Amino acid sequence: MAKYTIYGSENSPYSLKVRSYAEFKRLAHEWRLRSQNDEEYQKVAKIPIVPAVKLPSGDGLQDSTPIMEYFDKEHPNSPSSHPEDPSLKFISYLLEVFCTHSIFFFVSITNETLHAYGKPLLQTLNQTTSTHAYTGVWRRVCQQVDVSLQMGKAN
Repeated sequence: MAKYTIYGSENSPYSLKVRSYAEFKRLAHEWRLRSQNDEEYQKVAKIPIVPAVKLPSGDGLQDSTPIMEYFDKEHPNSPSSHPEDPSLKFISYLLEVFCTHSIFFFVSITNETLHAYGKPLLQTLNQTTSTHAYTGVWRRVCQQVDVSLQMGKAN
């Protein structure tokens, strides 16, 4: 079985996402902290970000979503994070992209305001002064979650 080398950081959610996905797919891999393997990492990485994966061919790949897509393509018989149904697969990809690109906003909102106000996320979002582009999107998502939860309680 091919062996991958994943260069990352314990503080990077994207690094942990790739490492967790390799474990989920049961791929042979080695985890290396970038800071301790900088010379090896520079041979693989085109830009100085983590995660970076050294492929069995010796080539490098960066960015968590393309790395996961590569793992799925190269190992189609191992489990995937996306369902087979085309409609559900689309929703799964949409959520993955949305969550990946808004994770820093979400973390900053929870760190900034959730602890300060001690209220549910929707109330927190309504009280935040953030001008981040995803604020409105998160409000709509939280509203839908609240509606779904209320409907579940009524049934």
